[in-house]
Amino acid sequence: MNQQQMLAAFNREKYLKLIAVIFIDLLGVLTYLIPAVGELGDLVIAPVSAVLLYAVFKSTKISAFGFAEELLPFTDIIPTGTIFWIKRYVVKEKETLEQYIKSRVDQQSVLDKLMPG
Repeated sequence: MNQQQMLAAFNREKYLKLIAVIFIDLLGVLTYLIPAVGELGDLVIAPVSAVLLYAVFKSTKISAFGFAEELLPFTDIIPTGTIFWIKRYVVKEKETLEQYIKSRVDQQSVLDKLMPG
């Protein structure tokens, strides 16, 4: 995979993750749209949100933060996933891209060893 292809794949993944975190954040607010559910619905949404955040970011810290944010009263309005996406893909984009490239190179190296020639 050349540099342009790597950058294109990174950008595709970046924007797919943005869509995912917006969905996760909307899911957290969903309980307020259903009458009489409110904070009790967060007992169901909190673990779901935590699992989804982990799937997107591969970070137990972000996942735990999202879980706690969903459980705490009146914090559902905070777009946790979107905030962490901005931190990772806007504020620290260079570091994130470097990690992405390193992980892809490492994966290719493993594949080359498993399937030579």
